[in-house]
Amino acid sequence: MREDLRRRGYGTRLLAAAETEAKARGCTRLTLDTYGFQAPLFYQKHGHEVIDAIEDALPPHHLYRLKKIL
Repeated sequence: MREDLRRRGYGTRLLAAAETEAKARGCTRLTLDTYGFQAPLFYQKHGHEVIDAIEDALPPHHLYRLKKIL
């Protein structure tokens, strides 16, 4: 993401909208994958739990699988 667009809440609002839609469709949990250089801490801050990690999936980066119960 462009640096001038960071910290404005876009990601948080997008994630909340996705969760609202998932609940409306009857989903009870979410899963997602993200690389270490992307946003694992962002998702954890929003209630996701790391359930798996693959070291050096894209060397030298780790791939994380996260879940959240809705």
